[in-house]
Amino acid sequence: MKHAKLIAVACACLIGASCGQQEERAFREEYYRVSDSIVAGAPSARALVEKHIAEAKDSDEYYAWLTQRSRCLSIANADSANIVADQVLDFMRRHEPTPRRKAYEASAWIYKIGAAMAHDPAGDSAVACGERSYRAITESDNERRLPEVCATVGNVEMARGRLVDAARWYRRGLVKADSLGQPRSKNYNLLYQLSTLYMYMGDDDKAEEYFKELESMLDSMPPQLQLMSLNNYATLLNLGDRSDEALGKLRLMDAKMSGTPFDASLLRPICDVNMAESYLHLDNLAKASERLDSAERLFAAAGSADGLMNVKALRVGIATKGGRLDEAARTMAAGGDPNMSNDVSIRQTWAKTAGEYYLKRGDYRNAFLCQQRYAKTNDSISRANARMQAADLQEQYKTDSLAMSNQVLRREKAEQQTQTIVGVVVALALIALLGMALALKSISWKRRRLQGEMENMKLRLGMARSYISPYFIFNVLSSQMPKDANEQSEPMMKLVSLLRSNIDNARKTNITLREELDFVDKYIDVQRNIVEGGLDYSVRTTDDRLLDQTIVPSMFVQILVENALIHGLRGKKELGRIAITVSESDGCTLVTIEDNGRGFDATRITSAEGGRVGLAIIRKSIAVLNEENKWKTPMRFRIENIADADGSIKGCRSMLLLPPRKQL
Repeated sequence: MKHAKLIAVACACLIGASCGQQEERAFREEYYRVSDSIVAGAPSARALVEKHIAEAKDSDEYYAWLTQRSRCLSIANADSANIVADQVLDFMRRHEPTPRRKAYEASAWIYKIGAAMAHDPAGDSAVACGERSYRAITESDNERRLPEVCATVGNVEMARGRLVDAARWYRRGLVKADSLGQPRSKNYNLLYQLSTLYMYMGDDDKAEEYFKELESMLDSMPPQLQLMSLNNYATLLNLGDRSDEALGKLRLMDAKMSGTPFDASLLRPICDVNMAESYLHLDNLAKASERLDSAERLFAAAGSADGLMNVKALRVGIATKGGRLDEAARTMAAGGDPNMSNDVSIRQTWAKTAGEYYLKRGDYRNAFLCQQRYAKTNDSISRANARMQAADLQEQYKTDSLAMSNQVLRREKAEQQTQTIVGVVVALALIALLGMALALKSISWKRRRLQGEMENMKLRLGMARSYISPYFIFNVLSSQMPKDANEQSEPMMKLVSLLRSNIDNARKTNITLREELDFVDKYIDVQRNIVEGGLDYSVRTTDDRLLDQTIVPSMFVQILVENALIHGLRGKKELGRIAITVSESDGCTLVTIEDNGRGFDATRITSAEGGRVGLAIIRKSIAVLNEENKWKTPMRFRIENIADADGSIKGCRSMLLLPPRKQL
C-alpha cells in the first residue's frame, strides 16, 4: 500500500511538470505570435496586447505583456514607451533574476532607446541602453534575439556617425547568428547594414559581397528592404562606372515598386535620381533629364533638401555634357550649395559635375578646387576605412582567440574521458593479470601519466603566452589611432603591417632572434613618437651569426623594449635611448636591453596593466620552460636599474640569457 502511494505521488509530479511545460510552451508561442504582429504593423496587435495584460495569470506574465505594450508605443510615442519600460525594469529590480525575466528586461532596455535618442542627441544614453539589453539577453532563455539586439545597437552607432563601432556590432550579430545555427536569410537586416556601411567606406569588394548575398534572398525580405537593397546596390555599381548593371537593378526596383504604396514614397524619386545618373554615364541625356524632372517634382513636394541638391548636381552634369554651359551656370547659381549637404555621395557628385563644368569653361582654378574637395572626401573615407580594417583585425583576433580557447576546452574534456576509459581498462587488467603483468601495466600507466603531465605543461605555457598579443594590440592601437582627421594614412599602414606581423609571430612558439628583432624594428618605427625629445634606437651584436643561430620565445624581446619605451621613456623631453646588445656568454646568447629612462619602479609597473602582464608572462613562461627542461641549460631573466656613482638612477637594464638552439 505504501509503495502504491509513492508511485501515485511520483506520477502526479510527472503529470504536473508535463502540464507546466505545455503551458509555458503555449505562452511563448502566443507571445512571439503577437510580437510578430506588432512588427508587421497589424492593426489588431495593440488590442491583443491589452487583452493579454488584463488576463495575465501572475506578475511574470503581466510584466511580460507590458514589454509588448512598450513595443507598441515605441512606434509612435517614444516617451510613453520609456515610461512603460521603466515599470518593467522596476519589477525586475525588485525580484530575483531568472532567465525568463532577463529576456523581458532586455526588451525593456531596447524600447528605452527611442526616448534616449530624443533627449540625448549625442547618443551615449541610447548606446548604454543597447549594451545593457545585450548583457541581459545573454543571460536569458531567449538568446535567439541576440542578433536583433546587436543590429539595434549598431543602428544607434550609425546614427551617431560612429561607423567603426556600428560595423563591430553588426559583425557581432552575424557571429552570434552563426553560433546559434540561424540561417543567414533570417538576418538580412545585418547584411543590409554591413553592405551599406562598406559602400560608404569605399570598400567596394566587401560591399558587393554582401549585396550579392542579399540578392540571393531578396524574395524572403520585407518589401521596403528589398527596394532599399536594390537601390544601394545600384548606387555602388554607378560609383564603379558599371552603369549598365546599375540600370538592371533599378529597373527591377521600379517593377517591384510600381502599383504599391512605395510608389508614392521617397523611394520613387530616389530610384529616379539613380536612373538619371546611370543614363548620364551612358550618354543618354534625354532619358536622364526625363527621370530628373520626375524626381524633382516629388522631392519638392516632400520638402527634401538633399534630394533637390542631388538633382541640381546631376542637372549641371547633363547640361555640361550636352555643351549647354550657360544653362549649367544658371543651374549652379540657383538653389542651395550641395557642398553643405551631410550626404557624402551628394558632395562627391557635385564636386565631380562642377569640376567637369569648370574644365569646359577653362576655369582651371575652380576645377582644381573641385578636384581637391573630391580628393579630400575620398581621403577621409579611406582613413575611416583603414580604422575599420584595424578594428576588423582586432575583432577577428578576439574571435580566433575564443575559438582556440573552446578548442582547448574540448581537447581537455576529451583527454579526461580518455583517461577515465584507460583507468577502467587498467583496473580490469590489474584484476585479471598475474604479478608480472600487473607490474608491466603499472609501468605503462605511469609513463602515460608523465606524458599527460608534459602535455598539460605545454598547454599551460601556450595559454600563458596567448595573453601577449591582445595586450600588445591594445597598447599600440590606443597610442596610434589618429586623433585628427587631417593625419596622413602612412602611420596607419605601418600600424596594419605591424599588427599582421604580430599575428604571424603569435602563431609560433619560438622564432629566430633575427625575426624577433625585425619585429621590434617595426614596433619602434610605429611607437617612436611617444618620446617627445626623440628616440635613438640601436642594435649591436658581437657576432651576426648569433641572430640566426639563437631561438627565442616569440615577443619576449618586444615586451622588454615596450617596457623600456612605455614605462621608461614616454613623455621624456630629452633624447631617449634604447640600445640592444647581443653577445655570447658561456655558450649561451645574452640579450641586453638598456635605456636612459626613469628606471624600474615595481610599484609603478604593477599598477600599469600592460607592464605587469608583460613581465609576468615572461617570468611565467621561463618558469614553465625551465621546469620542462630541468636537465638542460636554464633560461634566465633579470631587470635592474642603472645608477651613477652618486647612486642616482639614470636608466634601466633588462638581461635575457637564452640557451643554445639545439637545447630549445
